[in-house]
Amino acid sequence: MWNGKNKAITLSYDDGVMQDKKLVKILDSYGIRATFNINSGMLYNECVWVNKNVTIVRMTAEELVDNLSGHEIAIHGLTHTDLRNDDYNQTERQIIGDRANLERIFNRKIYGMAYPGGFCSENARKVCEKFKIKYARLAGESKSFDIPSDLLNFNGTVKHNSPDFLTLTKKFLDIETDKPAMLYVWGHSYEFDIDNNWNVIEEFCKMVSGNKNIFFGTNHEVLSPFYK
Repeated sequence: MWNGKNKAITLSYDDGVMQDKKLVKILDSYGIRATFNINSGMLYNECVWVNKNVTIVRMTAEELVDNLSGHEIAIHGLTHTDLRNDDYNQTERQIIGDRANLERIFNRKIYGMAYPGGFCSENARKVCEKFKIKYARLAGESKSFDIPSDLLNFNGTVKHNSPDFLTLTKKFLDIETDKPAMLYVWGHSYEFDIDNNWNVIEEFCKMVSGNKNIFFGTNHEVLSPFYK
């Protein structure tokens, strides 16, 4: 399935913020690649918000290229608007405009996305199908290792700040299977600052890295065998 392996791990992180720099250093040190979902209409350091006393700052385009180029880049909407509130033309601009900017900034093809806010809509689905977006993630947790039947409307396995995160990881490591199985982890890197628990992602990386029975890849690399 994946270079002869039946199990795969992939990670997905949203928004393109300064905390991604620290996350990438950790992932790179363990040889783990991830997918980063970027809002290309908000690439300036003055785009700042505060969550539970943690200041969150978006990276500039130059900082994104310098720090994330070794990982997959995916769509997250031009300006992170709730697509459920947009008409078709606005939705197309948010999704395809974002893809065009990201392909120009990173000089590569962009395959997938995470829905801004985690919400799909009928128009978003139509845009993805029309413009051949290959996958699009929601913001829930499936708690399943099965490959999603609908790659344009699926939840990841588990969010990294779920109390089940490391328990599910261990369960995934222990299973033996003849069919494809995927552990899809997602979140926002600033949540590690909010929860003061960067040790959790370090522990995860230590648990999974070096496992010769598991394929480690970006969202595109893991999901591409199932594209229609």
